[in-house]
Amino acid sequence: MLPHSQQLSERFQDPRWAKHRVSSTNNKHEKVEKFQYGGTAVATFDQAAHRVSSTGGDTSGLGWWSWTLFEGQNKYRTRVISAYVHCKSAENRRKTVYNQQRRYFLSQGNSECPRKLFQLHLVKLIKQWQQHGENVVLLIDMNETLAKMGPIQPALLYECQLTDPIRAIYHDNKSKLPPTSLVGSVTIDAIFVSPQLCSIAKGGWISIRQ
Repeated sequence: MLPHSQQLSERFQDPRWAKHRVSSTNNKHEKVEKFQYGGTAVATFDQAAHRVSSTGGDTSGLGWWSWTLFEGQNKYRTRVISAYVHCKSAENRRKTVYNQQRRYFLSQGNSECPRKLFQLHLVKLIKQWQQHGENVVLLIDMNETLAKMGPIQPALLYECQLTDPIRAIYHDNKSKLPPTSLVGSVTIDAIFVSPQLCSIAKGGWISIRQ
C-alpha cells in the first residue's frame, strides 16, 4: 500500500553502503491501513551482501519470518532467519498480529492457536534446511521469557538441536539479562544457532530502556 519510495529496500538506500540486500515479509492477506502490526526483515550490507545466494520468507503470507541464505567457499551455506512470535491478545483488539493471523486461519477452517501453528511450521522448516546441509542462525522475538522455557524454546533447543551461545555466556549470572521490550521486565529475544556456529567471541543485549 506504500509508494515505492517508502518501501523498506528503498529506505535502506545509503551512499555509505556499496551494496545492500533486504528480505522482508508482512501479512499480505489484509489491507486495513498503511500502518500494520507485525512483519519481519533481514538486511545485509557491503561484503556480506555479495555472499547472498537467495532471500525469501514464510510461504503463508503472514510475515512470520524472513530469511537470507549465504553461500561461501565449498558451497558452505548459512541461512539467517528473522522471526517474530506474536503475543496472544483479546479478540476485540482487531489490529494485533495475533488476531490478524487468527482471522486468516479461521477463514481457512483452522481454529488452532496461531502461536502453535507458528512453532510447528518453523520447526519443520528448520529441520528441512538442516537436512539439506545448511547451518541456521535464528534471530527471534519469542514473546515468552527465556528464563521459563515456554513451548517454543524447547522445540528449538531439542527438536532442532540449536544452541543459545549468547545466553550461555551468562549462565552463572542470569540477573545480567535485561528486559528487551518496552512494557515487559524479562528477556524475550534470542539468537539460536546451529552447533557448528556456537563458538563466539562476544555477545550480549542492549536494554531497550537505555
